[in-house]
Amino acid sequence: MVVADPYRRWRRAVYYAGVAVVCLLTAAVLVLLLSCLVGMLPGVGSGRSG
Repeated sequence: MVVADPYRRWRRAVYYAGVAVVCLLTAAVLVLLLSCLVGMLPGVGSGRSG
């Protein structure tokens, strides 16, 4: 018995949207961590020593 599920497309769209959001959040967190680490390194960054 094959039932056409009208919500299957929406579920897939929501799933892919969630995966994309998680990937973007992970990338943003990694970029922030890297920027913080680079900023803490001496002599590297925007030239601020302190």
